[in-house]
Amino acid sequence: MNMRTIAAAVVLSGLTACGGTDLASTPATTLTSQAAGTTTSFTSTGPLDFVSPCNGELVVGQFSTTGEQTVFMDPSGGLHVRIRFHSTGTYIGQTSGMTYTESSRGQEHVNVPSSGTVNDVVVANGEITASDGAIIMVRDRVVFVRDPHGVVHVARFPSDAGSLSCK
Repeated sequence: MNMRTIAAAVVLSGLTACGGTDLASTPATTLTSQAAGTTTSFTSTGPLDFVSPCNGELVVGQFSTTGEQTVFMDPSGGLHVRIRFHSTGTYIGQTSGMTYTESSRGQEHVNVPSSGTVNDVVVANGEITASDGAIIMVRDRVVFVRDPHGVVHVARFPSDAGSLSCK
């Protein structure tokens, strides 16, 4: 599971823990004023490791993600969060000593309708280029759904095996 997937899970659990699904009691005047949304910028950095699908070696390094988050409420009391991000990273192969450079973009949409369900979709696309010219494709789509009973379902595409493939 990569950093972006973990971030999506954190957003989902944060909405759940903070009562983000209890929106039906919000006054209509507040909903109308928030319909345009509030946008904030963010930056996140941290360690990241993965196994290269091209040569099987452990790759370790640092990533940085910048982006914007927009939060708004619809007239029926639903909460919506849209996150757009760009990630870069520099990593070192632990066996070969090769350098790897990442550039990927993505977006996340969290929808919490007044019904109490939570839908969170994360999509990321990009490339990690190794110093030997190998290209690792980053293709990730993760869907989290929390039903009205609090049960969380997770689907990941292309598979649970991961989002990295050798080009």
